[in-house]
Amino acid sequence: MSEEQKVHKEQTTRSIGYIESIDGIRGFYVFPIIIMHLHLQHIKMPAFIPHFTLHLFFILSAYLISSILYKQKEKSESFKLFAKDFYIKRALRILPLYWAYILFFFGVAVVLRTVAPALEQNFLGVIHDLKHYGWMLLTFTFNYRELFSWSQDLSHLRCHVFPHLWSISIEEQFYLIIPTLIFFLNKKSIKIISIIVVCVYPLIRTFGYIYFRDVVEMRTTYGDEWNALFNFFYRSSFFQFDAFFYGLLIPLIRIEKRYILYAGYFISLLLMILSQSYNAVLIADEQKISFWSAIHLPTVIYSNNQFMYMNTLYNIFGFFLIYIMINDPKSLLNKFYNAKVFRPIGKVIYGMYVYHPVFALLTLALYYGFLVKVIPNILADIIAIAICTTATYYFAKLSYYKFEIYFLNLKSKK
Repeated sequence: MSEEQKVHKEQTTRSIGYIESIDGIRGFYVFPIIIMHLHLQHIKMPAFIPHFTLHLFFILSAYLISSILYKQKEKSESFKLFAKDFYIKRALRILPLYWAYILFFFGVAVVLRTVAPALEQNFLGVIHDLKHYGWMLLTFTFNYRELFSWSQDLSHLRCHVFPHLWSISIEEQFYLIIPTLIFFLNKKSIKIISIIVVCVYPLIRTFGYIYFRDVVEMRTTYGDEWNALFNFFYRSSFFQFDAFFYGLLIPLIRIEKRYILYAGYFISLLLMILSQSYNAVLIADEQKISFWSAIHLPTVIYSNNQFMYMNTLYNIFGFFLIYIMINDPKSLLNKFYNAKVFRPIGKVIYGMYVYHPVFALLTLALYYGFLVKVIPNILADIIAIAICTTATYYFAKLSYYKFEIYFLNLKSKK
């Protein structure tokens, strides 16, 4: 075996093995999502960071799942057994917590309908959303709720505990195609398809955006048509599936020159920062607000038609970040994300993502009802972030070891 083959084998082995810093990445990037959903007065998250975070999770999910399936394919005798094994394991990992969460709040809503109907209808809104969108939660098509709401002339979502579940829907839709791709195609074919997809998708987004903006002129019953357009594009698998193909490429491409990796990483990061800062400056000037107030507004993401290419920048940056983490274990990035404070959070990240809106709502009640009234606002923001993150983490940890672990053990036996 040549030296090059040995290096490639080591890279392949490392790429499909357990890497602690991957948990660190997941643990670190849950913070932007939590801060975004807290809506605090002073500490705000630039809008593009949590939006990038979800793209990063999509890329990471595709990389991890494909790496597992490549190994499983070697041991599978038929596609039927291969697919059956995959879907049983995915169901054991995703469904128990997902359905427990939805059913719990359905039970809470039923009780509130009796004792405090105004609170349930005007604030919790679970019954309203399950009535109109429950079938979408059931079929993992919840990421199309804005399009459905617009087409049926329905009022917008009222519920504060379900909206984030759209991202689980888009992942489940990707899971419909990945076993077939990996079982019936060799790695070279998957690599070619993935490259074609990531090259073609910027054009799909560009022409799709122009079509909906100028031809359909999408409007809703609940406000700005631009918000509806943005949400549809951001949450539609048709316009976002390329993120997963970036993940498929990670174990299939060799980039041996470190300067290429870091050039791709820093250039894509710089372009994201510059484009979003430019939008924030224009919005701040137009609305007569500060730059910091503008940078966290959702409109920063899609102003000046930047939505057509921002998602591509997210995906490129996420690809290089994960590739560096896997193939350059001595890098400063690896050392940062490998910090002990992030890894435990990453291990229970699914539970943290599912539960965090609940603790965000409880924290906000404490924040506006007490903290901002008795201590300086900036300190109140810091305490609110610490409370929400800590409570979410420990509840997710409890859920993991007292509830999810039973299904994970079944998954391991499979």
